[in-house]
Amino acid sequence: MVCLAGDSVACRVEASNLKQAIVLVHGIGEQRPSETARGFAAALAGGSSFVRSQPSRLSESVGLRRFFMKPKKDRPPTTDIYEFYWAHHMNQSSWGSVLGWAGRLLFTDYALPRGLRAAHRALITLFLGSILLVAWAAFPSFSGEGGSWVIPHPRIAVTTIVFGLILYFCVSRFVRRFLGDAARYLTPSPENIKARNAVRREGIELLRRLHESKDYVRIIVVGHSLGSVIAYDVLRHVWEDLRKAKYQEAFDQPAMEELLDSISALEDSVRDKTYGAKLEAFQHAQHQLWREQRKLGVPWLVTDFITLGSPLAHAPYMLESDFELFEEKKKQQELPVCPPYSSEDDPMFYKRKVKIDSGGEGSRYWTFRVLSHGALFACTRWTNLYFPYRKFFFGDIVGGPVSKVLGKGIRDIRVRPSEPGFWAKTLASHTKYWKYPFDVVVDPGSQKTASKTKGSKESIKRRAKDRATGTKEAFRALQASLRLGLKLSKKDWPPP
Repeated sequence: MVCLAGDSVACRVEASNLKQAIVLVHGIGEQRPSETARGFAAALAGGSSFVRSQPSRLSESVGLRRFFMKPKKDRPPTTDIYEFYWAHHMNQSSWGSVLGWAGRLLFTDYALPRGLRAAHRALITLFLGSILLVAWAAFPSFSGEGGSWVIPHPRIAVTTIVFGLILYFCVSRFVRRFLGDAARYLTPSPENIKARNAVRREGIELLRRLHESKDYVRIIVVGHSLGSVIAYDVLRHVWEDLRKAKYQEAFDQPAMEELLDSISALEDSVRDKTYGAKLEAFQHAQHQLWREQRKLGVPWLVTDFITLGSPLAHAPYMLESDFELFEEKKKQQELPVCPPYSSEDDPMFYKRKVKIDSGGEGSRYWTFRVLSHGALFACTRWTNLYFPYRKFFFGDIVGGPVSKVLGKGIRDIRVRPSEPGFWAKTLASHTKYWKYPFDVVVDPGSQKTASKTKGSKESIKRRAKDRATGTKEAFRALQASLRLGLKLSKKDWPPP
Protein backbone atom coordinates (compact mmCIF):
# COMPACT_ATOMS: atom_id res chain seq x y z
CA MET A 1 0.00 0.00 0.00
CA VAL A 2 1.52 3.31 -1.15
CA CYS A 3 0.02 6.58 0.07
CA LEU A 4 -0.37 9.44 -2.35
CA ALA A 5 1.52 12.61 -1.61
CA GLY A 6 -0.54 15.18 0.21
CA ASP A 7 -3.33 12.78 1.10
CA SER A 8 -3.11 10.89 4.36
CA VAL A 9 -6.28 8.86 3.89
CA ALA A 10 -6.82 7.97 0.23
CA CYS A 11 -4.04 5.50 -0.50
CA ARG A 12 -3.13 3.59 -3.60
CA VAL A 13 -3.67 -0.09 -2.91
CA GLU A 14 -1.83 -2.53 -5.09
CA ALA A 15 -4.21 -4.45 -7.36
CA SER A 16 -3.08 -7.80 -5.98
CA ASN A 17 -3.97 -6.69 -2.44
CA LEU A 18 -7.49 -5.48 -3.15
CA LYS A 19 -10.03 -7.67 -1.39
CA GLN A 20 -13.79 -7.41 -1.26
CA ALA A 21 -16.36 -9.48 0.58
CA ILE A 22 -19.82 -10.72 -0.37
CA VAL A 23 -22.24 -11.49 2.47
CA LEU A 24 -25.02 -13.77 1.21
CA VAL A 25 -28.21 -14.03 3.28
CA HIS A 26 -30.20 -17.14 2.35
CA GLY A 27 -33.99 -17.43 2.07
CA ILE A 28 -36.63 -19.61 3.71
CA GLY A 29 -36.47 -23.37 4.06
CA GLU A 30 -34.40 -26.00 5.83
CA GLN A 31 -31.10 -24.64 4.61
CA ARG A 32 -27.88 -26.36 5.56
CA PRO A 33 -24.95 -24.21 6.70
CA SER A 34 -22.87 -22.89 3.76
CA GLU A 35 -24.99 -24.78 1.21
CA THR A 36 -26.32 -21.61 -0.42
CA ALA A 37 -22.95 -19.84 -0.41
CA ARG A 38 -21.25 -22.85 -1.98
CA GLY A 39 -23.66 -22.86 -4.93
CA PHE A 40 -23.47 -19.06 -5.24
CA ALA A 41 -19.66 -19.11 -5.34
CA ALA A 42 -19.62 -21.96 -7.87
CA ALA A 43 -21.94 -20.00 -10.18
CA LEU A 44 -19.78 -16.86 -10.03
CA ALA A 45 -16.56 -18.82 -10.53
CA GLY A 46 -17.86 -20.88 -13.46
CA GLY A 47 -17.94 -24.21 -11.66
CA SER A 48 -17.27 -25.79 -8.28
CA SER A 49 -13.76 -26.81 -9.35
CA PHE A 50 -12.75 -23.13 -9.30
CA VAL A 51 -13.94 -22.61 -5.71
CA ARG A 52 -11.96 -23.05 -2.52
CA SER A 53 -13.11 -22.68 1.09
CA GLN A 54 -11.51 -22.15 4.46
CA PRO A 55 -12.88 -22.01 8.02
CA SER A 56 -13.85 -18.57 9.26
CA ARG A 57 -14.24 -17.28 12.80
CA LEU A 58 -15.99 -14.05 11.89
CA SER A 59 -19.31 -15.35 13.21
CA GLU A 60 -20.61 -17.22 16.23
CA SER A 61 -21.66 -20.02 13.87
CA VAL A 62 -18.99 -22.75 14.04
CA GLY A 63 -19.79 -23.99 10.53
CA LEU A 64 -19.19 -20.67 8.79
CA ARG A 65 -16.89 -21.01 5.78
CA ARG A 66 -15.09 -18.44 3.65
CA PHE A 67 -15.42 -19.25 -0.04
CA PHE A 68 -13.15 -17.74 -2.66
CA MET A 69 -12.33 -18.34 -6.29
CA LYS A 70 -9.32 -20.46 -7.13
CA PRO A 71 -6.28 -18.18 -7.71
CA LYS A 72 -5.25 -17.76 -11.33
CA LYS A 73 -1.56 -17.40 -12.24
CA ASP A 74 -0.58 -17.15 -8.57
CA ARG A 75 -2.84 -14.15 -7.96
CA PRO A 76 -4.41 -14.01 -4.51
CA PRO A 77 -8.20 -14.24 -4.35
CA THR A 78 -9.92 -10.86 -4.51
CA THR A 79 -13.47 -11.80 -3.50
CA ASP A 80 -14.43 -13.70 -0.36
CA ILE A 81 -17.99 -15.02 0.02
CA TYR A 82 -19.60 -15.49 3.42
CA GLU A 83 -23.04 -16.84 4.20
CA PHE A 84 -25.10 -15.41 7.02
CA TYR A 85 -26.87 -18.54 8.24
CA TRP A 86 -30.00 -17.94 10.31
CA ALA A 87 -32.29 -20.95 9.64
CA HIS A 88 -31.52 -22.62 12.99
CA HIS A 89 -33.38 -19.83 14.81
CA MET A 90 -36.64 -20.60 12.99
CA ASN A 91 -37.15 -24.30 13.76
CA GLN A 92 -40.10 -24.06 16.13
CA SER A 93 -42.86 -22.53 14.03
CA SER A 94 -46.35 -23.44 15.24
CA TRP A 95 -49.50 -23.90 13.20
CA GLY A 96 -51.07 -21.05 15.10
CA SER A 97 -48.45 -18.51 14.08
CA VAL A 98 -48.41 -19.70 10.48
CA LEU A 99 -52.19 -19.68 10.09
CA GLY A 100 -52.48 -16.31 11.83
CA TRP A 101 -49.93 -14.76 9.48
CA ALA A 102 -51.44 -16.44 6.40
CA GLY A 103 -54.92 -15.33 7.43
CA ARG A 104 -53.81 -11.73 7.76
CA LEU A 105 -52.28 -11.83 4.26
CA LEU A 106 -55.23 -13.69 2.79
CA PHE A 107 -57.90 -11.29 3.98
CA THR A 108 -55.92 -8.05 3.72
CA ASP A 109 -55.55 -6.53 0.27
CA TYR A 110 -55.14 -2.81 1.00
CA ALA A 111 -51.65 -2.66 -0.49
CA LEU A 112 -51.62 -5.75 -2.69
CA PRO A 113 -49.96 -5.10 -6.08
CA ARG A 114 -52.28 -5.29 -9.06
CA GLY A 115 -50.41 -8.24 -10.56
CA LEU A 116 -51.14 -10.39 -7.50
CA ARG A 117 -54.81 -9.60 -7.07
CA ALA A 118 -56.03 -12.38 -9.38
CA ALA A 119 -53.96 -14.96 -7.49
CA HIS A 120 -55.20 -13.48 -4.22
CA ARG A 121 -58.84 -13.90 -5.24
CA ALA A 122 -58.17 -17.43 -6.48
CA LEU A 123 -56.61 -18.40 -3.14
CA ILE A 124 -59.57 -16.99 -1.20
CA THR A 125 -61.99 -18.88 -3.45
CA LEU A 126 -59.99 -22.10 -3.03
CA PHE A 127 -59.80 -21.63 0.73
CA LEU A 128 -63.52 -21.01 1.21
CA GLY A 129 -64.43 -23.75 -1.28
CA SER A 130 -62.32 -26.27 0.60
CA ILE A 131 -64.01 -25.41 3.88
CA LEU A 132 -67.48 -25.78 2.32
CA LEU A 133 -66.54 -29.10 0.68
CA VAL A 134 -65.22 -30.58 3.92
CA ALA A 135 -68.24 -29.31 5.83
CA TRP A 136 -70.61 -30.85 3.26
CA ALA A 137 -68.81 -34.20 3.33
CA ALA A 138 -68.34 -34.49 7.07
CA PHE A 139 -71.63 -33.19 8.42
CA PRO A 140 -75.27 -33.96 7.57
CA SER A 141 -77.31 -31.30 5.83
CA PHE A 142 -80.94 -30.25 6.48
CA SER A 143 -83.43 -31.06 3.73
CA GLY A 144 -86.58 -29.06 3.23
CA GLU A 145 -88.57 -32.11 2.16
CA GLY A 146 -90.16 -33.34 5.36
CA GLY A 147 -87.57 -31.49 7.44
CA SER A 148 -85.19 -34.43 7.63
CA TRP A 149 -81.38 -34.51 7.93
CA VAL A 150 -79.61 -35.97 4.88
CA ILE A 151 -76.21 -37.64 5.29
CA PRO A 152 -73.92 -37.51 2.22
CA HIS A 153 -72.99 -40.70 0.46
CA PRO A 154 -70.53 -42.57 2.72
CA ARG A 155 -68.00 -43.08 -0.07
CA ILE A 156 -67.95 -39.37 -0.92
CA ALA A 157 -67.62 -38.42 2.74
CA VAL A 158 -64.84 -40.93 3.43
CA THR A 159 -62.96 -40.04 0.23
CA THR A 160 -63.11 -36.33 1.01
CA ILE A 161 -61.93 -36.80 4.59
CA VAL A 162 -59.07 -39.15 3.57
CA PHE A 163 -58.02 -36.74 0.82
CA GLY A 164 -58.02 -33.90 3.37
CA LEU A 165 -55.84 -35.87 5.76
CA ILE A 166 -53.33 -36.76 3.03
CA LEU A 167 -53.23 -33.16 1.91
CA TYR A 168 -52.71 -32.05 5.50
CA PHE A 169 -49.69 -34.31 6.02
CA CYS A 170 -48.22 -33.37 2.63
CA VAL A 171 -48.41 -29.63 3.16
CA SER A 172 -47.68 -29.72 6.89
CA ARG A 173 -43.94 -29.95 6.37
CA PHE A 174 -43.94 -27.24 3.72
CA VAL A 175 -46.12 -24.86 5.71
CA ARG A 176 -44.38 -25.25 9.06
CA ARG A 177 -40.81 -25.62 7.80
CA PHE A 178 -40.88 -23.09 4.97
CA LEU A 179 -43.72 -20.60 5.40
CA GLY A 180 -43.10 -20.82 9.13
CA ASP A 181 -39.83 -18.90 8.67
CA ALA A 182 -41.65 -16.01 7.04
CA ALA A 183 -44.47 -16.14 9.57
CA ARG A 184 -42.12 -15.94 12.56
CA TYR A 185 -39.85 -13.24 11.21
CA LEU A 186 -42.49 -11.01 9.63
CA THR A 187 -44.89 -11.17 12.59
CA PRO A 188 -43.67 -9.02 15.53
CA SER A 189 -45.73 -10.88 18.12
CA PRO A 190 -44.23 -11.52 21.60
CA GLU A 191 -43.49 -15.21 20.93
CA ASN A 192 -41.40 -14.29 17.84
CA ILE A 193 -39.35 -11.41 19.26
CA LYS A 194 -36.62 -13.61 20.73
CA ALA A 195 -35.96 -15.41 17.44
CA ARG A 196 -36.07 -12.16 15.44
CA ASN A 197 -33.61 -10.49 17.77
CA ALA A 198 -31.25 -13.49 17.67
CA VAL A 199 -31.20 -13.42 13.86
CA ARG A 200 -30.55 -9.69 13.69
CA ARG A 201 -27.93 -9.80 16.44
CA GLU A 202 -25.84 -12.44 14.65
CA GLY A 203 -26.12 -10.59 11.33
CA ILE A 204 -25.01 -7.35 12.94
CA GLU A 205 -22.08 -9.11 14.60
CA LEU A 206 -20.93 -10.64 11.30
CA LEU A 207 -20.92 -7.30 9.50
CA ARG A 208 -19.15 -5.60 12.39
CA ARG A 209 -16.40 -8.21 12.41
CA LEU A 210 -15.95 -7.87 8.66
CA HIS A 211 -15.46 -4.13 9.13
CA GLU A 212 -13.11 -4.60 12.07
CA SER A 213 -11.01 -7.24 10.30
CA LYS A 214 -9.38 -4.52 8.13
CA ASP A 215 -9.11 -7.09 5.33
CA TYR A 216 -11.54 -5.55 2.87
CA VAL A 217 -11.94 -2.29 0.99
CA ARG A 218 -15.52 -3.04 0.06
CA ILE A 219 -18.47 -5.22 1.19
CA ILE A 220 -21.47 -6.32 -0.90
CA VAL A 221 -24.61 -7.64 0.83
CA VAL A 222 -26.86 -9.98 -1.17
CA GLY A 223 -30.25 -11.07 0.19
CA HIS A 224 -32.46 -13.74 -1.38
CA SER A 225 -36.18 -14.00 -0.62
CA LEU A 226 -36.81 -13.55 3.13
CA GLY A 227 -33.05 -13.10 3.48
CA SER A 228 -33.40 -9.72 1.75
CA VAL A 229 -35.74 -8.53 4.52
CA ILE A 230 -33.29 -9.79 7.16
CA ALA A 231 -30.38 -8.12 5.35
CA TYR A 232 -32.36 -4.86 5.16
CA ASP A 233 -32.95 -4.96 8.93
CA VAL A 234 -29.32 -5.81 9.69
CA LEU A 235 -27.98 -3.03 7.46
CA ARG A 236 -30.14 -0.33 9.01
CA HIS A 237 -28.98 -1.32 12.50
CA VAL A 238 -25.27 -1.58 11.60
CA TRP A 239 -25.43 1.74 9.75
CA GLU A 240 -26.41 3.53 12.94
CA ASP A 241 -23.10 2.50 14.57
CA LEU A 242 -20.76 2.81 11.57
CA ARG A 243 -22.02 6.04 9.97
CA LYS A 244 -20.27 8.34 12.43
CA ALA A 245 -17.33 10.32 11.13
CA LYS A 246 -13.91 10.31 12.72
CA TYR A 247 -12.54 13.72 11.84
CA GLN A 248 -9.30 13.60 9.83
CA GLU A 249 -8.73 16.97 8.15
CA ALA A 250 -10.72 19.82 6.63
CA PHE A 251 -11.83 19.48 2.99
CA ASP A 252 -14.76 20.36 0.77
CA GLN A 253 -17.66 17.94 0.26
CA PRO A 254 -18.52 18.15 -3.45
CA ALA A 255 -19.92 14.59 -3.53
CA MET A 256 -22.65 15.61 -1.10
CA GLU A 257 -23.72 18.41 -3.44
CA GLU A 258 -23.62 16.05 -6.42
CA LEU A 259 -25.86 13.58 -4.59
CA LEU A 260 -28.40 16.26 -3.65
CA ASP A 261 -28.55 17.43 -7.28
CA SER A 262 -29.02 13.87 -8.56
CA ILE A 263 -31.79 13.26 -6.01
CA SER A 264 -33.66 16.38 -7.15
CA ALA A 265 -33.39 15.29 -10.78
CA LEU A 266 -34.49 11.75 -9.95
CA GLU A 267 -37.50 12.68 -7.83
CA ASP A 268 -38.75 15.22 -10.38
CA SER A 269 -38.55 12.70 -13.21
CA VAL A 270 -41.11 10.24 -14.49
CA ARG A 271 -40.34 6.76 -15.77
CA ASP A 272 -39.52 7.80 -19.33
CA LYS A 273 -36.45 7.41 -21.53
CA THR A 274 -34.42 9.79 -19.36
CA TYR A 275 -35.14 7.91 -16.12
CA GLY A 276 -32.40 5.32 -16.68
CA ALA A 277 -29.74 7.99 -17.20
CA LYS A 278 -30.85 9.88 -14.09
CA LEU A 279 -30.80 6.67 -12.06
CA GLU A 280 -27.30 5.92 -13.33
CA ALA A 281 -26.19 9.43 -12.31
CA PHE A 282 -27.73 8.95 -8.87
CA GLN A 283 -25.93 5.63 -8.29
CA HIS A 284 -22.67 7.17 -9.45
CA ALA A 285 -23.20 10.02 -6.96
CA GLN A 286 -23.88 7.43 -4.24
CA HIS A 287 -20.54 5.77 -4.85
CA GLN A 288 -18.70 9.09 -4.96
CA LEU A 289 -20.30 10.04 -1.65
CA TRP A 290 -19.19 6.71 -0.19
CA ARG A 291 -15.62 7.55 -1.13
CA GLU A 292 -16.01 11.01 0.38
CA GLN A 293 -17.42 9.53 3.59
CA ARG A 294 -14.45 7.17 3.81
CA LYS A 295 -12.14 10.16 3.45
CA LEU A 296 -14.08 11.80 6.28
CA GLY A 297 -13.23 8.83 8.49
CA VAL A 298 -16.57 6.98 8.27
CA PRO A 299 -15.77 3.23 8.57
CA TRP A 300 -18.77 2.11 6.46
CA LEU A 301 -17.69 -0.39 3.74
CA VAL A 302 -21.00 -1.59 2.27
CA THR A 303 -21.14 -0.14 -1.24
CA ASP A 304 -23.95 -2.31 -2.65
CA PHE A 305 -27.12 -4.00 -1.44
CA ILE A 306 -28.56 -6.54 -3.89
CA THR A 307 -31.97 -8.17 -3.40
CA LEU A 308 -33.16 -11.25 -5.30
CA GLY A 309 -36.83 -12.23 -5.36
CA SER A 310 -37.46 -9.91 -2.45
CA PRO A 311 -40.79 -9.72 -0.59
CA LEU A 312 -39.85 -6.09 0.08
CA ALA A 313 -41.64 -5.52 -3.23
CA HIS A 314 -44.80 -5.95 -1.15
CA ALA A 315 -43.41 -4.18 1.91
CA PRO A 316 -46.63 -2.35 2.92
CA TYR A 317 -48.52 -5.63 2.65
CA MET A 318 -45.90 -7.83 4.32
CA LEU A 319 -44.36 -5.63 7.01
CA GLU A 320 -47.31 -3.67 8.34
CA SER A 321 -51.03 -4.12 8.86
CA ASP A 322 -51.67 -0.42 8.31
CA PHE A 323 -50.59 1.40 5.14
CA GLU A 324 -50.55 4.77 6.92
CA LEU A 325 -48.22 3.36 9.59
CA PHE A 326 -45.87 2.11 6.86
CA GLU A 327 -45.71 5.57 5.30
CA GLU A 328 -45.20 7.17 8.70
CA LYS A 329 -42.23 4.92 9.46
CA LYS A 330 -40.61 5.94 6.19
CA LYS A 331 -41.02 9.62 7.03
CA GLN A 332 -39.56 9.07 10.50
CA GLN A 333 -36.56 7.32 8.85
CA GLU A 334 -37.30 4.14 10.77
CA LEU A 335 -37.54 2.36 7.42
CA PRO A 336 -34.69 3.67 5.20
CA VAL A 337 -35.66 4.44 1.62
CA CYS A 338 -33.60 5.14 -1.50
CA PRO A 339 -32.97 8.00 -1.96
CA PRO A 340 -33.14 8.87 1.75
CA TYR A 341 -36.19 10.71 3.02
CA SER A 342 -35.38 14.25 4.07
CA SER A 343 -37.45 17.04 5.64
CA GLU A 344 -36.93 20.01 7.94
CA ASP A 345 -37.75 17.90 10.98
CA ASP A 346 -35.79 14.83 9.83
CA PRO A 347 -33.00 15.95 7.47
CA MET A 348 -30.80 13.56 5.52
CA PHE A 349 -27.69 15.04 7.13
CA TYR A 350 -26.77 17.36 9.96
CA LYS A 351 -23.90 19.79 10.40
CA ARG A 352 -21.08 19.34 12.84
CA LYS A 353 -18.46 21.94 13.81
CA VAL A 354 -14.92 20.98 14.87
CA LYS A 355 -11.88 23.00 15.82
CA ILE A 356 -9.08 22.69 13.26
CA ASP A 357 -6.59 25.30 14.45
CA SER A 358 -5.81 27.35 17.53
CA GLY A 359 -3.59 30.21 16.41
CA GLY A 360 -2.72 33.62 17.80
CA GLU A 361 -5.67 35.21 16.04
CA GLY A 362 -8.13 32.79 17.61
CA SER A 363 -9.44 29.36 16.86
CA ARG A 364 -10.62 28.27 13.40
CA TYR A 365 -13.51 25.87 12.94
CA TRP A 366 -14.60 23.61 10.10
CA THR A 367 -18.25 22.73 9.56
CA PHE A 368 -18.92 19.47 7.76
CA ARG A 369 -22.03 17.42 7.03
CA VAL A 370 -22.69 13.99 8.54
CA LEU A 371 -25.33 11.58 7.23
CA SER A 372 -28.27 10.86 9.52
CA HIS A 373 -29.41 7.50 10.90
CA GLY A 374 -31.95 7.12 8.08
CA ALA A 375 -29.56 7.95 5.22
CA LEU A 376 -28.27 4.40 4.73
CA PHE A 377 -28.86 4.54 0.99
CA ALA A 378 -27.18 7.88 0.49
CA CYS A 379 -23.89 6.05 -0.04
CA THR A 380 -25.03 2.44 -0.58
CA ARG A 381 -26.45 1.46 -3.97
CA TRP A 382 -29.53 -0.79 -4.05
CA THR A 383 -30.17 -3.15 -6.98
CA ASN A 384 -33.18 -5.48 -7.12
CA LEU A 385 -33.60 -8.44 -9.49
CA TYR A 386 -36.98 -10.10 -10.04
CA PHE A 387 -38.73 -12.55 -12.35
CA PRO A 388 -42.04 -10.97 -13.47
CA TYR A 389 -45.05 -12.89 -12.17
CA ARG A 390 -47.86 -13.64 -14.63
CA LYS A 391 -50.69 -16.06 -15.39
CA PHE A 392 -50.86 -17.66 -11.93
CA PHE A 393 -48.11 -20.21 -12.58
CA PHE A 394 -45.20 -18.36 -14.19
CA GLY A 395 -42.54 -16.13 -12.65
CA ASP A 396 -41.67 -15.31 -9.06
CA ILE A 397 -44.75 -14.58 -6.98
CA VAL A 398 -42.59 -13.54 -4.01
CA GLY A 399 -40.46 -10.88 -5.71
CA GLY A 400 -41.22 -7.82 -7.81
CA PRO A 401 -40.14 -4.19 -8.32
CA VAL A 402 -39.14 -2.58 -5.02
CA SER A 403 -38.66 1.00 -6.20
CA LYS A 404 -42.43 1.58 -6.22
CA VAL A 405 -42.62 1.27 -2.44
CA LEU A 406 -39.11 2.08 -1.13
CA GLY A 407 -37.80 4.75 -3.48
CA LYS A 408 -36.99 5.68 -7.07
CA GLY A 409 -33.28 5.30 -6.38
CA ILE A 410 -33.52 1.50 -6.39
CA ARG A 411 -32.48 -0.08 -9.67
CA ASP A 412 -35.14 -2.70 -10.48
CA ILE A 413 -34.00 -5.20 -13.10
CA ARG A 414 -36.55 -7.44 -14.79
CA VAL A 415 -34.84 -10.76 -15.52
CA ARG A 416 -35.52 -14.14 -17.11
CA PRO A 417 -34.03 -17.49 -16.00
CA SER A 418 -30.61 -18.37 -17.38
CA GLU A 419 -31.42 -22.03 -16.95
CA PRO A 420 -33.30 -23.57 -19.92
CA GLY A 421 -36.50 -25.55 -19.72
CA PHE A 422 -40.15 -25.07 -18.85
CA TRP A 423 -39.71 -25.62 -15.10
CA ALA A 424 -37.36 -22.66 -14.72
CA LYS A 425 -40.10 -20.33 -16.00
CA THR A 426 -42.66 -21.43 -13.41
CA LEU A 427 -43.01 -20.46 -9.74
CA ALA A 428 -39.80 -22.45 -9.23
CA SER A 429 -37.93 -19.50 -10.77
CA HIS A 430 -37.75 -18.09 -7.25
CA THR A 431 -34.70 -20.29 -6.69
CA LYS A 432 -33.07 -19.67 -10.10
CA TYR A 433 -31.48 -16.25 -9.65
CA TRP A 434 -27.88 -17.49 -9.73
CA LYS A 435 -28.28 -20.76 -11.60
CA TYR A 436 -25.35 -21.06 -13.96
CA PRO A 437 -26.55 -20.65 -17.59
CA PHE A 438 -25.96 -23.53 -19.96
CA ASP A 439 -24.65 -21.34 -22.81
CA VAL A 440 -22.19 -19.17 -20.87
CA VAL A 441 -18.49 -19.69 -20.27
CA VAL A 442 -17.02 -17.72 -17.37
CA ASP A 443 -13.41 -16.70 -16.94
CA PRO A 444 -13.06 -16.69 -13.13
CA GLY A 445 -10.09 -14.33 -13.39
CA SER A 446 -11.69 -11.57 -15.44
CA GLN A 447 -15.36 -12.19 -14.56
CA LYS A 448 -16.25 -11.87 -18.25
CA THR A 449 -18.89 -14.00 -19.92
CA ALA A 450 -19.19 -15.31 -23.46
CA SER A 451 -22.12 -17.13 -25.01
CA LYS A 452 -21.56 -20.38 -26.92
CA THR A 453 -24.75 -19.80 -28.89
CA LYS A 454 -24.25 -16.12 -29.57
CA GLY A 455 -25.08 -16.40 -33.26
CA SER A 456 -27.88 -18.95 -33.05
CA LYS A 457 -31.36 -18.02 -34.28
CA GLU A 458 -32.82 -18.81 -30.87
CA SER A 459 -30.31 -16.56 -29.12
CA ILE A 460 -30.87 -13.69 -31.58
CA LYS A 461 -34.64 -13.95 -31.16
CA ARG A 462 -34.32 -14.08 -27.40
CA ARG A 463 -32.09 -10.98 -27.25
CA ALA A 464 -34.51 -9.05 -29.47
CA LYS A 465 -37.38 -9.93 -27.14
CA ASP A 466 -35.26 -8.88 -24.13
CA ARG A 467 -34.61 -5.47 -25.67
CA ALA A 468 -38.31 -4.99 -26.38
CA THR A 469 -39.39 -5.90 -22.84
CA GLY A 470 -36.41 -4.46 -20.96
CA THR A 471 -35.51 -7.91 -19.64
CA LYS A 472 -32.03 -9.26 -18.90
CA GLU A 473 -30.68 -12.71 -18.30
CA ALA A 474 -30.62 -13.36 -14.55
CA PHE A 475 -27.05 -14.60 -14.26
CA ARG A 476 -25.52 -11.78 -16.31
CA ALA A 477 -27.64 -9.17 -14.52
CA LEU A 478 -26.52 -10.47 -11.13
CA GLN A 479 -22.89 -10.55 -12.21
CA ALA A 480 -23.08 -6.97 -13.48
CA SER A 481 -24.81 -5.79 -10.31
CA LEU A 482 -22.08 -7.24 -8.09
CA ARG A 483 -19.47 -5.11 -9.92
CA LEU A 484 -16.72 -7.58 -9.15
CA GLY A 485 -14.32 -5.98 -11.62
CA LEU A 486 -12.76 -4.09 -8.73
CA LYS A 487 -9.18 -4.77 -9.81
CA LEU A 488 -9.82 -3.08 -13.16
CA SER A 489 -10.62 0.22 -11.46
CA LYS A 490 -8.00 2.91 -12.10
CA LYS A 491 -9.14 5.07 -9.21
CA ASP A 492 -7.48 4.94 -5.81
CA TRP A 493 -9.47 2.99 -3.25
CA PRO A 494 -9.76 4.05 0.38
CA PRO A 495 -7.81 1.73 2.68
CA PRO A 496 -9.66 -0.89 4.75
